[in-house]
Amino acid sequence: MRYGARRDTYLCERLTHNDAAAGILPQGYKYTLPTASQYDIFVDNAALDDSVTSLDTMRKSTEEVGSKGANSYGLYDTRGNVYEWCEDWYRADMNSNEFRSKHSDLNVDGGGQKYKVMRGASWGANNESVALSYHAPLLPDKRSYFIGFRCVLVNSTNGTASPSPPKTAQVNAEGSPVSAK
Repeated sequence: MRYGARRDTYLCERLTHNDAAAGILPQGYKYTLPTASQYDIFVDNAALDDSVTSLDTMRKSTEEVGSKGANSYGLYDTRGNVYEWCEDWYRADMNSNEFRSKHSDLNVDGGGQKYKVMRGASWGANNESVALSYHAPLLPDKRSYFIGFRCVLVNSTNGTASPSPPKTAQVNAEGSPVSAK
């Protein structure tokens, strides 16, 4: 069995295979976890008041996907609800000196090949982790009720995201698409 970011990468690969076999995946494209840079783009202007966090009230769990407003791309829950895995390996310099001075765990990057990046904060976040610039490190085999993922459709030859707006897919544990709003 696969766990954490490794499992989520596998699910993106499975979705690519299934859509290609069904003839619905554009030639030369594949699904993958977003890079941290791609995440910055599709978070776009997501407002904190459209985020599922504990900034104002202490939440006890996630909320239904899409229960808050969408950003300008029509994407829901890009800030809050659950942290989202990114394709990138974590580097300490991804966070500002200010963040790193407050959180010593952000200074250890394992040589850039130990931790994967998580973005977006979660429903329990009530501090700096909701900042658009915050990059959280976590071992890629870890999983938790506050971590999720989203697949992005990218050009498989050059890694660029699909034409605007970026396409995302929600998948179930078998890697099959699920309906979204």
